[in-house]
Amino acid sequence: MCFYKVVNVMKFKKVVLCSTFLVGINSMEVQANDFVDWTPVLKSLENACSYSKSLQNIENGLLKLDEKKNSFELIENAKKGSYKGIDAKYQRVMRPAFVNVSGEYKNFRIPLVNSKLYGLEIVELNFYKCNQACGINGMDITFKPMNLQNYNKLKSRKYFKDDTVGFGVRISDFKAGKEIILDCDQSM
Repeated sequence: MCFYKVVNVMKFKKVVLCSTFLVGINSMEVQANDFVDWTPVLKSLENACSYSKSLQNIENGLLKLDEKKNSFELIENAKKGSYKGIDAKYQRVMRPAFVNVSGEYKNFRIPLVNSKLYGLEIVELNFYKCNQACGINGMDITFKPMNLQNYNKLKSRKYFKDDTVGFGVRISDFKAGKEIILDCDQSM
């Protein structure tokens, strides 16, 4: 708290600065509780799993190919929750990334807080890759558990598939109380 007795011009400036600082803190608290709408970034997936420029920037800020190992690796900044080239409002809700290995491929996971897609809460973005020879490639989005009505809305959206290569959206089956996965498999 700032308590200054206004006696001269210099102290008056201190009161103004202190008040501005306190108002700034209060507005940050309000923003921290607001949900970020990821629809502008992720809507491109509806078109045969295409990546928007923003989504491509997220992937580029998350992983890179280590040619010596012939393997994709997590970028150091992403481990710390720092993602370059991404709008600040999205960075604010992205947590430090981590990797887990599943057979021949790796899952590059970014936990999310206060995030929504199509008005439904999402908790994670996952990019999955394996080495160049394997061909496994794609991403999925994890939704918080939802009711059947919201699940049916998600399933009823128009998702286009590229029949020449088979790219398209798949949505996991509904199970009450369980997370829902929207998967965009681009494996060849």
